Amino acid sequence: MATISNRRFILPILIACSFATGLFFGLVARGLLNPSGWAEALSGIATVVALILAVVTYIGWHKQKIREDAYSTKKLYISTLVQIESTTVQIANLLFNLVPEAGMLAPSDSQARSNLEKVVDKNNELKLYAQSLTSVNSELGFWGASLSQDSAAEHVKLMDSINEYLTSLHFLHNCLINFYIHKSNDNTIQQWKTRFIESNKTIFDLFNSRKRKSMSTVFLD
Repeated sequence: MATISNRRFILPILIACSFATGLFFGLVARGLLNPSGWAEALSGIATVVALILAVVTYIGWHKQKIREDAYSTKKLYISTLVQIESTTVQIANLLFNLVPEAGMLAPSDSQARSNLEKVVDKNNELKLYAQSLTSVNSELGFWGASLSQDSAAEHVKLMDSINEYLTSLHFLHNCLINFYIHKSNDNTIQQWKTRFIESNKTIFDLFNSRKRKSMSTVFLD
């Protein structure tokens, strides 16, 4: 990357110097410039060259800044995926310790209440991360980047799976509140647990697919 950047910087300088040299000797050859006027001519040419270099340098800086901002947005997209994955793992661990199973050591009332409250907090975090992922994805185009065709399809599937995950989480959480807080049996616990597990598996399959890719295959410039 450093070699490419140096070449992009040196090339405009060489072009400007060649232009200035050609202009100078062209004026001399045509007799339009005599020795007494060389100083003024060289000063004028130097000013033109400096202006050209300033414009070229600004354009190069602007393009480099766009590339850097595009790269930062790509990194933010990936880091948001990592946050979503981490949050879903934490939610699953909390829930699977609460869903009643045969032979399971039931948590105390205080522990159950505490874990149910933590699930609510993590649920809210997941919603924010999902909204952030959508925003970052829409921002990629502004910087001249985008998801590859496969990654774009996986993004749509991930958002659908997160919505299903949040829906099943909501109802499963309500079932567990009925069970632990209100002390009432809820026959739909296993139904919502199954839907939760299925959406959770889909999400992690998508995460594993992304981890097998590189930055160049996830994004397009």
